[in-house]
Amino acid sequence: MIKRFLLMLAVASMITGCNADMKPIDKQSLEAKFEDTINNSSETWWYAGVKDGEHVIAIKRPMSAELYAIDAQSLEITIPEFAFTKDEDKWVNIKAENLKF
Repeated sequence: MIKRFLLMLAVASMITGCNADMKPIDKQSLEAKFEDTINNSSETWWYAGVKDGEHVIAIKRPMSAELYAIDAQSLEITIPEFAFTKDEDKWVNIKAENLKF
């Protein structure tokens, strides 16, 4: 019974993880997060598009994801811009050379 509950909780977390609200973030905080994750192979960074003049960055982990919104004028991204989408298949994996802090 407990195992079934934990499995359902994990599946629900995976389904809703990327639908969470976008958290605003500034350039310095985003850069610090990026530096912290360089040696963490369980996190991947994704460009999810532009919404209301902000780049949307998704940080995905095995059981969760977070969406961050940063003013598009404050961060140069070398990935062609596209409208924000929740469709993860359209997201572009971010590499270190794609971000200009």
